Amino acid sequence: SVQQSQLQFGTHSTMHINQINNQALQQVCNQMREIIDQSNELPEVKQDIKNIVAEIEATNNPSAFKDAYTKLTSALSNHITIFTAFASSRILTELTKYLG
Repeated sequence: SVQQSQLQFGTHSTMHINQINNQALQQVCNQMREIIDQSNELPEVKQDIKNIVAEIEATNNPSAFKDAYTKLTSALSNHITIFTAFASSRILTELTKYLG
């Protein structure tokens, strides 16, 4: 019964850490959407990048996150205004914390 208590506590701790990480990632994704909305890019471009942000937001493992992150940086290379806004707000730096 002692082992079971420790296991439950460990699982709870992991769940709590994941919840904090998910909330932080959610805030970053919301910030990205705000920057995209405020940009002067065409609506189609904005939507394409928002779709990638949604992929990042929905990832549940490091491999999927890395793929979505790579897709985002590739898309941003063609849209310097959004890239610059992300860089100046340190969003890309924040996202690298999740690359694992």
